[in-house]
Amino acid sequence: MRHIHIIGLLLLLILIVSCKAFQYGTEYPKSSKFSNLNLIGKSKEDFVSEFGAPTSTALKTEKDNVYEKLYYAETLQNVTITTEFTFKSNVLAETKIFHIGDNIQPLIDSLRWEIRQVRISK
Repeated sequence: MRHIHIIGLLLLLILIVSCKAFQYGTEYPKSSKFSNLNLIGKSKEDFVSEFGAPTSTALKTEKDNVYEKLYYAETLQNVTITTEFTFKSNVLAETKIFHIGDNIQPLIDSLRWEIRQVRISK
């Protein structure tokens, strides 16, 4: 009898994940705030004042040149993107996508919503 309850709970979980998890949507943006910007040549101070503090930073010295890298992580609808901005002499010299990862947060948000609904209905 206990096995039937466990199987029933597993089937219910699969049903919630497969059907309801994506029904309610999220507030995550569809595209990166950096995707259509031409920022090369912008000063580091102006960049940080416009986009806020970076997620992390790194410094690199190469032949008397100091390069500072600022990393900004964004959560979009389907992915999490980390963008790297390289500054040479406090001027933006390069931008590139550093990492793209899966975003499972919408699924977790939907599951939390489902749990709240079940608790409210009891």
